[in-house]
This record gives sequence, structure tokens and C-alpha cells, in this order.
Amino acid sequence: MSSPPFSKTRKTKLNWFRDILGRKTSHPSSRYSSAGTSTTNTPNDNAPGFEENTSQDDNSTMSKVQTATITTLVSPTPHAPPEPSDSEPKSSNKFKKGLGVAWNGLETALRILEKSADTFPPLKSFVGGLVAFLDLGEAVTENDEEYKKLATELTSIAETLTRYAPILASEGVSGSVARIVESINIESTHIKKQQDRNKMVRTITAIQDQGDVNQRYRRLESLFRQLQSDINLRNWDDLRKIREAGLLKDIFPVYEARYDSGFSTTINRRGCTAETREKVLNDLKGWVGDSKGAKIYWMNGMAGTGKTTISYTLCQWLKENSLLGGNYFCSRSSALCRNVNNIVPTLAYQLAQYSHSFRSKLCIILEEEPEASKLNIRWQFEKLIQTPLQVIKTAMPDNVTIVIDALDECDDGSAFRLFLDTLLTLSINLPIKFFITSRPEPAIRDKMLASHYSDSVLYLHDIEESIVAADIRKYLTEALGSMFPVPSSDVVEQLVESAGKLFIYAATVVRYVCPGDSDVNCTARLQTVLGMVSGSTNQYDDLDELYTNILYTAINPSKRREEHEINDILLILKTVICTKEPMATQTLASFLGLTEERVRFSLQPLQSVLHTRDSVEKMIAPFHTSFPDFLFDERRSKQFHCKTTLHNELLANCCFRLMKEQLKFNICKLESSFVWDKDVPDLPKRIKNSISPALSYTCRYWSEHLLQGDLTDAIHEEFVEFLKNRLLFWMEVANLNQYIWKGGSMLIRIRNQLKKDRYTDKYTDTIGQLADVEEFITHLIDRELIRSTPHIYISGLAFCPRTSSVYKNYRGHARGLIELKESVMKYLENSKRAEGILSVAYSLDGIRIVSSSQLDKAIRIWDTRTGDVIAGPFYGHTDTISSVAFSRSGTHVASGSGDGTVRVWDACTGENVAGPFHEPKYRILSVALSPNGNHIAFSGARRSVIEVWDIHTGKAVPGSFDGHGPDWESVLSVAFSPDGAYIASGSSSCAVRVWDIHTGNSAVKPFVGHIQMVLSIAFSPTGSHIVSGSGDNTIRVWDTHTGDCVAGPFRGHTNRVMSVAFSPDGTRIVSGSADQSIRVWDALTGDTVAGPFNGHTESVCSVAFSPDGTQIVSASGDHTIRLWDAHVGLFMKHLEGVPTDNLLSHSLFSHSELRNLSVDQYILRKSSWITADDTPLFLTPRRFHTELLYAGNILAITPEGVVSSIDFSKLFIGETWSQCYC
Repeated sequence: MSSPPFSKTRKTKLNWFRDILGRKTSHPSSRYSSAGTSTTNTPNDNAPGFEENTSQDDNSTMSKVQTATITTLVSPTPHAPPEPSDSEPKSSNKFKKGLGVAWNGLETALRILEKSADTFPPLKSFVGGLVAFLDLGEAVTENDEEYKKLATELTSIAETLTRYAPILASEGVSGSVARIVESINIESTHIKKQQDRNKMVRTITAIQDQGDVNQRYRRLESLFRQLQSDINLRNWDDLRKIREAGLLKDIFPVYEARYDSGFSTTINRRGCTAETREKVLNDLKGWVGDSKGAKIYWMNGMAGTGKTTISYTLCQWLKENSLLGGNYFCSRSSALCRNVNNIVPTLAYQLAQYSHSFRSKLCIILEEEPEASKLNIRWQFEKLIQTPLQVIKTAMPDNVTIVIDALDECDDGSAFRLFLDTLLTLSINLPIKFFITSRPEPAIRDKMLASHYSDSVLYLHDIEESIVAADIRKYLTEALGSMFPVPSSDVVEQLVESAGKLFIYAATVVRYVCPGDSDVNCTARLQTVLGMVSGSTNQYDDLDELYTNILYTAINPSKRREEHEINDILLILKTVICTKEPMATQTLASFLGLTEERVRFSLQPLQSVLHTRDSVEKMIAPFHTSFPDFLFDERRSKQFHCKTTLHNELLANCCFRLMKEQLKFNICKLESSFVWDKDVPDLPKRIKNSISPALSYTCRYWSEHLLQGDLTDAIHEEFVEFLKNRLLFWMEVANLNQYIWKGGSMLIRIRNQLKKDRYTDKYTDTIGQLADVEEFITHLIDRELIRSTPHIYISGLAFCPRTSSVYKNYRGHARGLIELKESVMKYLENSKRAEGILSVAYSLDGIRIVSSSQLDKAIRIWDTRTGDVIAGPFYGHTDTISSVAFSRSGTHVASGSGDGTVRVWDACTGENVAGPFHEPKYRILSVALSPNGNHIAFSGARRSVIEVWDIHTGKAVPGSFDGHGPDWESVLSVAFSPDGAYIASGSSSCAVRVWDIHTGNSAVKPFVGHIQMVLSIAFSPTGSHIVSGSGDNTIRVWDTHTGDCVAGPFRGHTNRVMSVAFSPDGTRIVSGSADQSIRVWDALTGDTVAGPFNGHTESVCSVAFSPDGTQIVSASGDHTIRLWDAHVGLFMKHLEGVPTDNLLSHSLFSHSELRNLSVDQYILRKSSWITADDTPLFLTPRRFHTELLYAGNILAITPEGVVSSIDFSKLFIGETWSQCYC
């Protein structure tokens, strides 16, 4: 029986519907599976857009988003319905029976989804819609296979929506997803109405319904695409926000520099009293609103004229009107707020919070240049503010203003001037304004008045006195209004007259007369102030007298204070104004070695001039900068004068005492060196509990107090004791608090101070120690160390040069670290020159290696088993030694030098037994000893003749040995045949030649084939073949007797082949290249049979096989000699699945050496970390990359020591790291 005419079309529609719902597309933040099944979080390197996230910043947050699974609900491009099938439909009575597992799975998924959607009614309603689709499938087809597929796809959709139900519910019923789901519900309602008709009616009307169903499918396709896009865009938006937050955080904005920060409360920063400073504020508001006004407005005034209070009030008004683009309030009381280098990054961060357009452009710049915030101020401004603002200037609202207050309180004069120059130069065409306040310092005044901004300069102290007086009158009337009796208007007028234009005078009077939380006689204090009548015209005289009277009252009310109480008050007073940031009462007590009770008692009479924050921590700070100015000026403060050098000496002593008492090894009890600091559980809590606030302050600022104090012998002794016993403990604290990168500059400043004439002779040893410490921090402990504090010891101390005072001071306390043998290559220690080792050769017994050096022009003989020098250095040459060779007997060594001489040495004593043989006009490039030890052959630069001399007679052998071409050609390499009858040579003429030792004539035609100079040649053990390496990057093998090329060219090196040699059995050839690699070749086929061996960081100048053929020695311009296992295969075959873009080397250690770690891959990354399965093993400072053992590397003789196989079972790393120091 034929099928109804509509059945084929209905089946086609279901195919299409299934295809629409089930098709999977790639998405950068998704992982997909096939056949509509739930996906897993397994990374797929082949998925478009997939990248391994190797960033350490915000990693955990990013990974949560990246591993979110999104099943695509609709194909990006809808498929046209496929051709109908001619197969007969199955009977309807088989339908539900055949549905089986698919139905059960769908039913389960829908029930879970329905339960998850309780908080999101639109989604809950949508579940009913899916059921309607299922029922529709039964009505329009009897093909249970198609229905199974549709049920499977619907199950996948339900599972996906179940995962996202909580997220979707969070937006409520008015969000975009809710509206899309509601549209889907409308379609499902229509289908449900069709389904509610009896089966006969549905069958009869099927043809008429066909067009309508087709339209519904298309509409559903569109809705599902919208739903997919909405969800995907949400994920992209989440990723973008997380990425941007990380980028902005990394520019290190100073939060406490905001006008309304918590720190502002600490220093009692606040706005103007109501109805005061109205004219000034109205003028500023007018400037802000004038789109044609000046870009920069400078308000200057002497200390105490109310600049900061006005700035604070202006910020409040700008914020209320959505015009505050950013603000930075400089403060001497905060190290961060007084650092001018922090201004631009902080303002850029705030602008990014203000404007989404600016944020987007800034983050693009930070992705390209993540270090932009660490550049000098001009580049900071160009990168972080000017460039993004110029791009989005049309999107920035008019009259957005940035406020910078108290610019004169920044402490770096040169950076301060650079900032001002930058601002005046680059702000002209920007769509924002800058409001700046400062004292009328010459550096600022001269810049402003020399520019075109002179019209937008306000001298606050030049404002008409009557206007200022009216504001001060309002303030005093309100502030003293709580007194009883209330001061009369005459009293207020007298105070106004004394204040002049200094608001700080009025504020100090109020704090002195009515301290608020102290029980004092306010009326008596007011009378004391009124009794201070000054006839001086100096506007600060009245303020000075007020401060003097307050301090006199504090230390000697009715002469009842004990001397130690007076000393405590003065000590605390001077400490508060000399410390680099405000301290809490308890911190101040600990720092000074006093009890908290003594500190609190001493602070009580100082409340008029020192602010105690109303909080548990009670941070202590001067109310106003005019008070420290008063105390630091001996002419003004007289007996209360604070001599900064004397008091900072005292504070430096406090720092050293506190570090001696509280610093210790592993201060935060970190359990494992395998865990990055950021992954340590509750690390901030550990830091807070283990490092007291006083110790934290001390570790950050001890160097400041040392530099600003008198460097007495006692202080010097304390400092040296610190360097010897507590330096590494201090580094722990600095690293945990993430300011170790400042350590180098701290020590440089101290070293420069000691280098001054009056200190140099006295502190020579200390200056040397500081240089070592600076080297240790700056070069050994690069920025990567901040990721793992234990590696100060495990990596830093282990790789520290043995001559360093840091190593000498601390290595005796350490154990279980990597052992680098004591370097005997002292001529290379700390060398910054790029000159290396040019030539090496084996002795016949394979126990010794001879090497030559460019740097100290010496010859050394090494033990291949230990890497120790067993003979030498042999001195005599006066220029670079370019070539060395062992005699077959092993008793002599020959050498050739750029000084034009050739020498033969006793291999044990270094005695010059023959020579020097002179060719003074030419640099010797290559030497060779005959097998019987009777003759020596050598060649020179720009000389085409080979010299052969009798060692015993010291005379040249007769014969020309001339034929490489004109005199300007150079013979670059010479070698004797195994029987001593022939000499082979390679030259800059690109040819290889063979000479008869007895006649000096050419024994065979020139070997021609290379297209660049021949840099190295060697005979095979039988003498039947010669190998040559060339500047054309190739290797060739020649027949000695015919000159024919019998193998090659061997290609693989990417730069000049500097050195070649045959293996003892003649089956292999080793080559060293300027591409820094070593390769071993099959001598017949040219196949690479071992290598490339990587590890050298400069050209490989010389290679040789050991006499037994098991090892290869190499020498390089990177100052190192390395021994390699000659049989190690291509180590690249071990790198399957390993991303090579961030790696320098692989398989650094054998598995047996790390057997106790249970890991499979050991990698040196470009970050300088050696890791195993992403577990940090060691940090290797970049200059030590040449010291590492690489794949196949047996031994490395380096500038810093000799590295051989490492026994990891004896190392204290991982969970045993805390045992590495005692």
C-alpha cells in the first residue's frame, strides 16, 4: 500500500528539524561531542579557536568560564530539506514500542529541566513546548528511527538548558532570553492546539497544515539561533570582562589615592564646610562647564590655604554630575600616593571604569604591551591615556575632568618634572580637562607660567582676604558653637584675624580648643590661644606660635609630667612625621619597642596636631603637612625641631632590631615548593597572621631610614649583620608581599651612598657584598621568582655563584640543594663578554679534554669524569687561542693563536716544550699534530700556504704546501691522515686539498663542491675518506684518493657548519654549527642518527668523538663545554602533544633521576622554570640556561660550575623543601 502524499514531506521536515536542533558548531569557549550527546571538558587542540591558557593571572576564573559547555542549538546556516525517502512508513502501532530508550532519556531530561526551571517561569513553560514537539512528531510520521533521533536531539537541548537554567533565571522574566523563550512558547502553543485535535482530524488536515508547519519550523530555527547567540554572547562578554579586569589590575592602580578612599579617613581628608569657599567653587564649576576653556587649571596656594579641601569638594560635585573621569590625591603620608610614577596608571584605570569605550581601547593596548604601566611617565601617558582617548574622543562626554591634588607632595623631582612636561604637552588635544593643585613650588610655577595656561591659574593665597575671612568666620562659628559659653562674635573675629588666609590655623585652633573625645577646659584653652598676639606680618608666625603652644602644653602641663613621659611624647611625635606611611597605635608601639599603653598615653595631648583614625586600628597621621614642615624647620620650631638625619638613624636601628626579632625561615609555613604562591590556601591570611604590621613596614622601608639617617659605625654593623644573617628571610617577606622587584634598586641606592668619598675606603667590603646581593636579586632572581617564595633557596641559592658573598653567607645553612661543583673557571665568573671556547680535543685514553679560551688566552685540561681542571691554565699566548690538539701519546698539547705563534706544551706540567713557531704576520687558525708526534702543521688567516714544522728541530719541513689560491685566501682547517703521510686542508676558496707530507705537493685534484668556505675537515679512521663542513650549511664526504664526493651534501643545519669529526669506527660523523646545535650523521647515507643536541646558546665552535665513540664533546661561544651521549636518538620524538612555543628544551633529566616524583616530562620553559607536568621544580635564571643538562647531555663545564647527573632523591624539594635550611 502506498504512503499518504504528505508522509515523505513530513519525514523530510523532521530530518531538517533534527538537523537544525542537533548540529554542533565550534565555539572558542566550548567543547563539543557528536551525535547530540553531552559534551565533556576535554580540551581539543583541533577545535577552531582553541588555545591552551598558560597565563597565571586570573587563571582559575578564566578556566571556569572556558570549560563551560555550550551545546549549539542551531546550525549557523540552515540546511535545505533533504530529498524525501521512498521507504514505506512503519505502522503507527510500532511507534511507541520502537521509541524505547530515546523516549525514556527525553522524559528524564525534561523532568530534570522542569525542576531546574522553577525559578524561571518562561523556561518552565518552554518544557511543555518541547513535549508538544514530541507529540507532533508522532502525528506527522510513523518512522520510529527518525523519531528516536529527534528525541535524542531534544534531550541534548534539555540537558544544555538545564545547565544554564540558574544563569537564565538570574535575569528574571524581563530579560532577552525570557523574551526569546516566550516566542518559542507561542509557536509551541500553536502546535499544541493542532496536537489536541483527534487523530482523524489531524490526518485529514495534514496536507493543509504542511505549509503552516514549514513556516513554524523556520520560525523555530530563527528563535533557536537567537537563543544560541544570546547565550554565546553572554559567555564572550563574561570572558571579555574577566580578561579586561585582569589587564586593568595588572597596571597596579593606587586605590588609596582616590579622594574618598579609606586612606582619606586616616589623614582626615574631607570637603568644605557648607557655604564656604563658594566663590572659588563656583569659578571652578564655571571652568568645568566651559567647553572652550583651558584644558588645565592650576590652583596653587601655600600650606594651609585649603587646597585639598576644595579639591575634595570639587570631586564630590563632579561625581554627582557624572563628570569625574579620575582623581589622584598625592600625599607624603603614603609611599604609594607620593610616587609620581603611579599617577598615570591610576588615572587610566579610573577612566576605564568611567568609559566603556576607553576601557575597550585601553585593554587592546595592554594586550599588545602589558608592560606599558612600567614605562617612563611620558610613555605611560601616551600609551595609557593619550592613545585610547584620541581613538574614542567622540564617545567621551563633554567636560569630563581629572583632579590631581597636592602634586608637590610627590617625592621624585625628575619624574615630577617629566610628568608636568608630559601633561602640558600632550593634554592639548584630549577630550578631557585636568584640575591640579599644589604649593607654588618653583618647578611647577615656572612650567605653568611659561605655558599658555597662565590664564587658568588661581593663587589661592591671593584671593581677597575679606572673602577668605568670611569663609573662616563661618567655619569657626559652626565648629566652636558646641562650647559653653559660646564664643562671642568679637572672639571669633580675633581668631579670624589671626588665621589670615590659613584655613589650617582655624582647623588647628578648633582641634586644640575642642578636641572632642578629651576632657579639657575648652574655655581656658581658647583664652590661651587668644593670648597669643603676634605683631609679625609673616602669615606663618601665628600658626607657628599656635603649634608651639600646643606642643608646650602637651609636654609640660603644670610641670607635672615625668621626664620619660616627655621623651615618649617627643619620640612618638617625631616618629609619626618621619615614618613613610601612617601606623596603627599597636604597630607604632611594636616598632618603637614600647608598650601600647605608653603610646596611647603619649598621643592624648597631641590630638590637636595628630589624627587618630576612628577605628580599631587607629592609624596615626599629621592633620596637615604644615605641621611636619614646622617641625623640620629649626628656625620655626626651635626646641621642638626634628632633625631628620638623627631621628632616621634611630628608626633604622628600630628596623634592624625588629627584623632580628621577627624574621625567620619559611615565615608563612609554606608546605611545598611545588605549589605556586597564588595557589597556597589562605595565603593572605597566613601573611597577615605571620608577618606583623610592624615587620611589614620595616621590611618595606628599612632602606629609606638607613639612607636618610646618619651612617654611624653602629648602624653599619647592624646592616652588615643583616646582610649576613637575615637577607634571605627579608626576601621572603618582600616576595610574599610582591615588592621584591624593588629590592635591587633599594640596594643600589645604599651602595651608591657608600661609594661617596667619605665612606669608600671604610666600607669597601660592604660595597662588594651589596654588589653580590644586587646581582643575586636582579639577575638570579628575576621577576618569575615572585610566583614561588621557596625558590629563593631552592633555585636562587642553588644557582648562586660560589664567589658571591650571598652564597658564602648562607650556603652553610642550606642542605639538599642542587650541587654545582666549585668552578675552577674563575676567569669567566661574572663575565659579561661574549667570547667563548673555540676548540676542544680528546686525549687518546678519553679521560682528558684540552680546551682553549678567547677570554684569558689560556689552555686548560679537564677530567671528563668529574669536570675538574687537572692541568693548567697554561699561559704564553698573547691573543685568542683558536685551535688545540692532543698528541697521540697524550703527553703533549699543541696550540695556535691569533698572536701568530704555535706552541707545544707538556700536558701535565704546562711547560713549553717546543716553539713558539712564529708566523707574526698572520693569525693562526688551525693546528694539527702528526700521529708520530714529530711534525706540527698549521695555517693562518689571509695566507693560502700551510706551514709544516719539525717539532724536534724547530725548522720548517721543505715543500710548498701552496695551492689554495691567491695569498688573501685563508686556510681554515688542517688535519693529518692516520698514517701521517698526508695533510688535508680546507680553505676560504671553498675547496678541500690533500698534500704529500714529504714533498709538499698536491696529492690529488682539489675537492670541489661546496659553494662557501670550508671551515672544518677531518680524516676517517682508515684515511680513505675526508669529511668537510662548510659555510653553505652542508657536510660532504670525499674519497681521499680521487677527490670525488661520495656522500652528501648532508643538510639539516640552518647556519654554518663550524666543526666536523668522524667516529672511531668511521660509521658516523658529528657536526657542530653556528645554529647552536650538534648533529650525528650516518657517514654513508647522511641520515641524522642522533640529535639535534640543543643546549648551547652561542655557536658550537668545536666537536669531537671520544676514542670509544660513546661520547661527544662540544665547545661554544657561550663559555661552556658539554659532554653528550653519542647514541641518544632524536629527542623530538618524545614531544608528542607538548606545545613547543614556550619551551627551550625537553627531557632535561632522565626518568630514573626523578623517579621519586612520579612524573613523565621535564621541561625548561621560556619563563626559565624547569617543570614536570606543570609542577615547578626549579627556577633557572636566564644566564644559567647554559648551565643546564639537556637531552643526551652527560656533563656541562660552565662559567659557574660543573653540572653532572643530579640525584633528586637527595634534594629537599616539594613537601620536604622546608628542610633545606637550618
